[in-house]
Amino acid sequence: MKVRKELFKSKTLANGEHPIAIRIHHKKAKLVMTGVSTKAEYWNKEKLAVKCQDKKYKEKNKIVNDEYLRILQRVTEFDTINRPYDLDLLASHEEITAIYNEIDDNETIPIYTNFFDLLDAKIQTYEEGSARKYRQLKNALIKIYGNEIAIKSINKTWFATLEENLKSKGVKQAKELIKRFITTYNWGFTEGHILYYKPISYNKRAIQASLKKGH
Repeated sequence: MKVRKELFKSKTLANGEHPIAIRIHHKKAKLVMTGVSTKAEYWNKEKLAVKCQDKKYKEKNKIVNDEYLRILQRVTEFDTINRPYDLDLLASHEEITAIYNEIDDNETIPIYTNFFDLLDAKIQTYEEGSARKYRQLKNALIKIYGNEIAIKSINKTWFATLEENLKSKGVKQAKELIKRFITTYNWGFTEGHILYYKPISYNKRAIQASLKKGH
């Protein structure tokens, strides 16, 4: 799978500019138009970005980069569920996980909307030693969020606030709690227990530096 920013020179707009697209290639190619354009002489072929000679280069580059990252995130989601790439679905804004759960149509798998229900199910898969560690995560989350965390609300922004809220636990414990949270969230996705999934991760060095700074 290759994902690349591209100036689509095969098409010239009325203002003399060319559309900027995201090219997805896996056995065959698909272009995803970003809705912005620029002139050929304003396109940096090495950096794959609009040059500063274009008065709106910052705005255009942000739109292109946002779309590029969106596609990359959806590729990661396909990799996580181990499904063959569907270029049309990749390019769309449809929920990948929800669609494949509907295809599977496995009614024996419970679907959870509250993270605490998912966490309880995960705890039941462990023996006492490991289960106790995940109950520690549950107690920490209850103190912060009460008795409900809507799984649909979990994304990178929400996860950043979780990292911030766990600073008081200290570096070592915070890192362990974060790791267990991600393990539970990813497990819920791969096992088909959640319909809405947005890949989240953290940089161990970055969180350690951030937590130490917070003290």
